Amino acid sequence: AYCTGRDLVGNILSPFLCFVCTAFILHGVFAHGKRWFGWVVASLGILIWGIAETLWAVWGPLLHQDPEASVFLSCVYMLANLSILVSVLYLALYDRRRWASFQFLLDISAISFLLTGFIYFVILNRFFDHLIFFRNPINVSRLVSLILNMFILSFAISIIFSMNRKKVPFFLNLSFLGIVL
Repeated sequence: AYCTGRDLVGNILSPFLCFVCTAFILHGVFAHGKRWFGWVVASLGILIWGIAETLWAVWGPLLHQDPEASVFLSCVYMLANLSILVSVLYLALYDRRRWASFQFLLDISAISFLLTGFIYFVILNRFFDHLIFFRNPINVSRLVSLILNMFILSFAISIIFSMNRKKVPFFLNLSFLGIVL
């Protein structure tokens, strides 16, 4: 029951949309050439996510294994998150004239670790025995992914809120919406 019914549609649609988004971003980067490094890294993250989604879809039927139990797939998703984080960091530091860069990074790091700590110790704490949790590589990669996601979300929110509302470009609003969702 890895890929049936609604899962089949999701397993086909998700990678397809990732690849389409990657193509659109790369087209925009090469057409306009602004901040190309950040956007290429973002498209790389989306491409990696699409590859991970494709692997997820075929993992069960081909290997007869549960994709959720795969350390490899968990690390591929984590790599996609890392690419998106690098992209957000680059785009944030590209316009660093708007804020005190070191203080901004320090604030975001503190917020991210506090959010991760809150989620782990308040919400997830009751589900795990701490010693056993860190021996399982899937749990460790999921915790690292959670930390990366908190950094991405914190940076995105801080960037949007630190900009003048009237001067926020449409593509940043759209990117922010995609990160939050």
